[in-house]
Amino acid sequence: MPYNRFLSFELVPPIDGGISLLENIINKLNKYINIFNIVDTPLGIPRPSSPLIASYLKTRYENTEFIPHIKIVNSNKVGLLSLLLALKSINVKRVLIISGDKPIYKTFMNTLKPETFIKELKKNDMFKNLEIGIGLGKNITYSYLKDKLLSQPDFIITQPFTNIHEIIKFKDLYSKICKKYNVNTKIYATYIVPSNKNKIVFKSLNIDYEKFSRNSEALLDLLLAEFDGILFSSPLDVDKALLIISETIHRLGEKAICR
Repeated sequence: MPYNRFLSFELVPPIDGGISLLENIINKLNKYINIFNIVDTPLGIPRPSSPLIASYLKTRYENTEFIPHIKIVNSNKVGLLSLLLALKSINVKRVLIISGDKPIYKTFMNTLKPETFIKELKKNDMFKNLEIGIGLGKNITYSYLKDKLLSQPDFIITQPFTNIHEIIKFKDLYSKICKKYNVNTKIYATYIVPSNKNKIVFKSLNIDYEKFSRNSEALLDLLLAEFDGILFSSPLDVDKALLIISETIHRLGEKAICR
């Protein structure tokens, strides 16, 4: 049976060390992955701008797609719209709108909700050819997910699932909302690569690493079966990510492509 899956890898712009660090990661994974998501200031710590990094990398890798994450919490609407127009002008195909982690410094805090902003963008003809996704938070309720889905994003990217129960609960909520409101949105699930080097990542997300790693293969199998695609996250161990991604591609029987 042929598969057609969105498979992507999450890039974290380094605070220092230069763009070459990201290029090394892309060069390693590009045989299997041709879509990269670029996170924006995780944990609210200043890092090189996701949209600027995406714009630069787009000039270096012609046949690779880079999806910038657009963070709302510390941006005003004029700045956000200007940024999206700039990305559209250089033919960026997709963006992910997120609330984002609160900045570590006291600063302006935008209370605009991503779903409200996306509804406005969908009414604006200037952005009709731009695919706009929305990122989910950690605590998913029926009301929360309904609001996200009814904003009619082109795709959704989840937070990492830590166990099979969470996946079943999410899919149940998603199915009920889709049935009641007649919506159907592509869902891409985030998967953190289990690795000793990534243990600090699991700790920062309050995920029990030992418990997760014991069931990680079954979890990935279920994510591949239940969702439209996977966003692999492995900030501190690219080699382990390469191994798991290559094995996943082999099992799916084709190169990672987007649908």
